[in-house]
Amino acid sequence: LVEGVKGSVTYEDAKANVCRQTTYNPGEGFVDRGFGHVHRAIAGPDGVDFYVVYVLPPGSETHVIPAGAPPECSA
Repeated sequence: LVEGVKGSVTYEDAKANVCRQTTYNPGEGFVDRGFGHVHRAIAGPDGVDFYVVYVLPPGSETHVIPAGAPPECSA
């Protein structure tokens, strides 16, 4: 669960071989499904401050899986 409080953030992910970009401003937020879903978040020109809440099943080792940007978003 992510909520922006200052600045903007652009969330990128890919679906059906297309890069999808959505920009969120203060007071707006989104839910990322996690667990292997490759995506990236890019701060706006003035940076971004946001709050994140992670909801993980018991025994989870980490919420981060290192990966490059979705190939469709790397152009």
